[in-house]
Amino acid sequence: MLGNTLFIIGLLISVGLGFAYFRDLGDVSQMVLRVKRVNMIRFIRNESRVLTVGLCATALMSLGYFAFEGGTAWLFWPVLILLGILYGFTWFYVHIGMRNQMYTAKYYSIDEAKEMVNPSGSLIV
Repeated sequence: MLGNTLFIIGLLISVGLGFAYFRDLGDVSQMVLRVKRVNMIRFIRNESRVLTVGLCATALMSLGYFAFEGGTAWLFWPVLILLGILYGFTWFYVHIGMRNQMYTAKYYSIDEAKEMVNPSGSLIV
């Protein structure tokens, strides 16, 4: 009973935060899903907290599975792979991929950029 409770609580929190992290910071997901600018800014400012809570929830799910024999293998292993993608890909893209672009990016003045952007479009400068 305790194992299943730990497993389910860890699963729900880690997958929920992982999906939100992937949705709001991953550019690949932003091509498909609608992202609010407020959520993106919140995740940028609180990224380390979100990652800490999400990874602790993953550890809680693992504890419930291994130590207390809660949950099932057919759910645990695919969810663990999914979490690796949701957290790992997004972190790698934001911290490695975007950092690489920092050195090759072309910078425009704000006036010049306003001419290139649709007036109704949302843009972070």
